[in-house]
Amino acid sequence: MSKPLNPFAAALLAVSLMPATASAATATYHMQILEPTLKVGTAVPVTVRIIDDASGKPVTTASITQQKLQMLMGTMVMPGTITALPHTDSEDYRFTADLSMPGEWQLDLVARIPDQANETTASLRFQAVR
Repeated sequence: MSKPLNPFAAALLAVSLMPATASAATATYHMQILEPTLKVGTAVPVTVRIIDDASGKPVTTASITQQKLQMLMGTMVMPGTITALPHTDSEDYRFTADLSMPGEWQLDLVARIPDQANETTASLRFQAVR
């Protein structure tokens, strides 16, 4: 006579019998700034590309849902102004930034990619020079 499975063992058995597609990994993406060095000024063009890590191809259908610019100064940060430009069907996402001082700057982005459950985030660093 066999004993019934305890609830934990039954749940473990059920999970192990699920089809492999139920645990398929979510696609991954990364963002890159195309100009690692920019000139100090107002309305400076900034270009970002989103890459699908699996195919290596640019993503053209994402929407940028949040952007934040800040200058990094040791333990302090100074907020900056960044404006997203309308996205066309190109592979690049364009912004204009007010870069008031030379130094290291960071652009934080959040993008929504169609058919993906999670948003893609990035903190992109670049230098502003005179």
